[in-house]
Amino acid sequence: MTKPKGGSTFNLEQHVRPKHKAHRDSAGLRQSKITSHTTSSKVDHYSPHCTRKKELDEALAFFLAKDSRPTHLVQGAGFQRLIKMFDPNYKVPDCPTISKKLLPELQNEKVKELTAIVALVKWFSLTKDM
Repeated sequence: MTKPKGGSTFNLEQHVRPKHKAHRDSAGLRQSKITSHTTSSKVDHYSPHCTRKKELDEALAFFLAKDSRPTHLVQGAGFQRLIKMFDPNYKVPDCPTISKKLLPELQNEKVKELTAIVALVKWFSLTKDM
């Protein structure tokens, strides 16, 4: 839900009164003023060095890489709302941070893991069909 420009609900109130009077009266919803459903309470986001923020950033990078999702997915209003429902203190990183920092860090970690596994192998065979 977006907040109207200027912060007023006057136009909405002018529409609701004459157009929806019967429905409003039958439901017992007589209201002299229409109130805003937006909250102005400030949410304290995790600090950049917080362990929880790092865990969530890593989980986000893993999700994007594992499911082959584009980084701009995190900019969508639906995704932002979903994340706020899970953890209102988590601020999703922007696309450049994801693509230039988080995904390369994940890639480096996975390369190290794979290198360690391959180092234990004594013999292997590789074929390529063209």
